[in-house]
Amino acid sequence: VWMLTGDNAATAAAVARSVGTEHVMAQVLPDQKAGSVRALQRDGHVVAMAGDGINDAPALARAGLGIAIGTGTDVAIAASGITLVGGDLRGIVSAIALSRRTVSTIKQGLFWAFAYNALLIPVAAGALYFAGGILLDPILASAAMAMSSFSVVTNALRLRSFRRPGSVQEIMHPPLRARLGRYVYLAGVGVLALALGTAFTVLSRTDAAQRGMNGVLAWTQSTGMPMRPAMSTMMTTDIGPASAEDAKVSVRLDLPAPVRPGVPARMVIDVADSETGAPLDDIGLSHEVWMHLIVTRDDLGSFAHLPPEPTGEPGRFAVGVTFPSAGSYQVNTEFRRRGHINDIHASEQIVIGGPAAAGRAALSPGPRTQTVEGVRVELEGRARAGATSDLSFSFTDAATGRPVDDLRPYLAAAGHVVIMGAEGGFAHEHAEVEDGHGNAVFALPGQRFGPELDVHAHFGSPGLYRLWGQFRLADGR
Repeated sequence: VWMLTGDNAATAAAVARSVGTEHVMAQVLPDQKAGSVRALQRDGHVVAMAGDGINDAPALARAGLGIAIGTGTDVAIAASGITLVGGDLRGIVSAIALSRRTVSTIKQGLFWAFAYNALLIPVAAGALYFAGGILLDPILASAAMAMSSFSVVTNALRLRSFRRPGSVQEIMHPPLRARLGRYVYLAGVGVLALALGTAFTVLSRTDAAQRGMNGVLAWTQSTGMPMRPAMSTMMTTDIGPASAEDAKVSVRLDLPAPVRPGVPARMVIDVADSETGAPLDDIGLSHEVWMHLIVTRDDLGSFAHLPPEPTGEPGRFAVGVTFPSAGSYQVNTEFRRRGHINDIHASEQIVIGGPAAAGRAALSPGPRTQTVEGVRVELEGRARAGATSDLSFSFTDAATGRPVDDLRPYLAAAGHVVIMGAEGGFAHEHAEVEDGHGNAVFALPGQRFGPELDVHAHFGSPGLYRLWGQFRLADGR
C-alpha cells in the first residue's frame, strides 16, 4: 500500500504511522501521482488507485483500477471504474473480496452449466441404453436445462449473503470452512439434479406419462403399429397381411436334423428378396416383436405363438421351439418391413419325427366356454361364412363370478386371436375395445380391459374352425 499526497511530509508521516503504511510520498503534484502509478506498473504490479479530488484524476485514469470516493469530485468519479458510495476506505477491501467471489462464482457457473450438458453427451451416444433402453429424451434434456439454470442462478444469489472479510489473509486465502461450504453446496445441487433427472426418467415411463397424444405417438413408434394419415382420429389401420409371394419375399425355415418331439430345438428363419436373393435388412417391429411365428399341429391340437429375435445377420432370425409330438406342423410367420403399413404372411409345412399325416384329423366343435388360469372365458356371437363375424370374449372369475375388468395389454393389443380352419386358412386378429364415444381404446401401458373384448373374424367358407385367444391377466400371466 502506497500513500501519495500533496500535503507536507510531517502530516503525511503522521497519518502513515496511524494506519500502518510504510510507503509514503508527500508534496506530490497530480502528474507525479500518475507517474508513480506508471512506475509501479513498469515493475510488473497491478495497481489500484483510490482518490477523491481533481488532482487524483490523472492517477485514477492511469491505474489498472480507479476507485473514487463517493463524497469526492465528479471528475474523480468519472475517471474511475469503482465508486465507493460512502467515504469509508474499507469499502476497497469489500470491493476486492467481492470481485474475487464474483469471478469464482462465474467460473463455477460456467463449469456446472457445461457439466450438465456434457454429462448427457454419453447418454445421447447410448451409454445407458443397456439400462432399460435409456436414450437422450426430452425429459432428460429439460431436466439438464432446468438444473443448469437452477445451479447457476442460486449459486449467484449466494453472493447476497457476502460479508466483508476481517483481514487481507482471509481475502487471499479463504478459510477452509468457507471453501468447503461453496463446494458442498454445488455438489448438493449436482446430486439434486441427478436425483431429479432420474425421477423424471422414471416418471416418463409410468402409465400416466404414456397417455395423451404424445404418449400414443411414442407408444405406436415403440410397438411398430401403423397409424392412419389422419392423426386426429388416432385409429389403427386394419389392412390385412400380404402374402410373401405377392410381396416378392421368400421365407425359409431351417431346423437342426434330426428334431425329436418334446425336445427344444432352434429354428432359424431367413427372409430375403425373392427376385435378387438379397437378405432383407429393413424388418421392423410389429406389435412389439420383430416377427410373429405361430406353430400348429396338422390336427390343430397344439398351438405356440413365438417371437423370433434377430441374430445380428441381415434378414436372419432365430427362436427356440418345441414340437410336442411327431407329425405334420404348419408354421405361419408374420412380419413387417419398415415404412409399410401391412404385415407379410408366409406359411410352411414341416414334418417332425415321421412321415406327414395323410390329411387333417377330423375336428369336432368344442365348447364355447372354458376355464383357464381361474378365469371363465366365453366366446359369444354368431359365426357366418363369407362375411365378417362380430364375436366377443367375456371374462369372469371362475370362483366368485365377478367380471374380470383388469386385463392388461398383451403385445400392444387387448388380445391376440389366431383362427385356423379344418380345411385350411389362417388369420391373426386382435381384440378390440371402444369407449363410450365409439373410439378405439389403445393398448397403452397400464390400460385395463374387460370384462368383454370384441374380435372381428372372417370365415371364408362353411366348416369347422379353431380359435386361440391370448390375453394377459393383471398379474402378468
